[in-house]
Amino acid sequence: MLILTPVLCALMTGPLAHRVHRRLAKADWWFEVPLSQTSAAMRNWSGATPENDWLWRHRRLELRDRTDALRAWFSSEPTLSRSVTVCGDPVPKAPFVGITLHYGPGLWSLRMLKSLGVRASFLSIPMRREDYPGRPLLFLFESARNFVASRLGTASVTYASNAFDQLATLLTQGQSIVGMLDVPGVSPKYRRRADLLGREISLPTGLIALAAQRQVPILAFYVRERTPGGPLELVTRVLAHGASADPFDEVSRFLCGAITDDAAPWHAWSWPSPEKAFEARSPVPARSEVP
Repeated sequence: MLILTPVLCALMTGPLAHRVHRRLAKADWWFEVPLSQTSAAMRNWSGATPENDWLWRHRRLELRDRTDALRAWFSSEPTLSRSVTVCGDPVPKAPFVGITLHYGPGLWSLRMLKSLGVRASFLSIPMRREDYPGRPLLFLFESARNFVASRLGTASVTYASNAFDQLATLLTQGQSIVGMLDVPGVSPKYRRRADLLGREISLPTGLIALAAQRQVPILAFYVRERTPGGPLELVTRVLAHGASADPFDEVSRFLCGAITDDAAPWHAWSWPSPEKAFEARSPVPARSEVP
């Protein structure tokens, strides 16, 4: 049902879809991940048990993200201008490397880039049926989501396995690249530590290294609600090539700061084990604090 709901809600008006999302967010049987698992993930990370309103909002935004993937695909320019505004730095001229998060209804960002004339190839992990045991419909839905991303970005999806040279070629050809900062499973050689909600986590550095090698700017961004169920903001931060001594630090602080300010839209709370996925651990005390 979590797969069929976005299709039906995409056919509704925005206010009606919002009411449906709010009602369904409280129905545990409607979701693959029980509310208790999401609550435990947040509690294990922060030490505090989240309120039900926080959990229901997290779920509502999960539903909105899936619904809005379809809305963004079929939206007209007037609909886009009513739905999303850019908040922050102006989007740079292509090519650039875009870095974002699994956060909120994010595919509107690709729709906005398309409106600005940017061709962007979305970087994704490979889609494999074996990663969805007993869940063939979810595999088809996620595959369809990548298809939507390719249409919104007006360029084919690039799959992450051994893709560095391929991505460099796309940048040389004038295409931009958009990928996620919050992805697990990358070799430790290409990861660094960052702070998130009182924990140190491991994040990949490949996209930032790619931007440095090709001497292109970085566009860090995420999408957030301006009002519940209503218009959205594409929040942006641009790092020109050579403008920062440590672009990883600036990008990670900007994007992790979004989660620190409002953690409910982060999709990872409903993943099997966010702590394990990001190798979360308590920060090492400063030397002066060690007895």
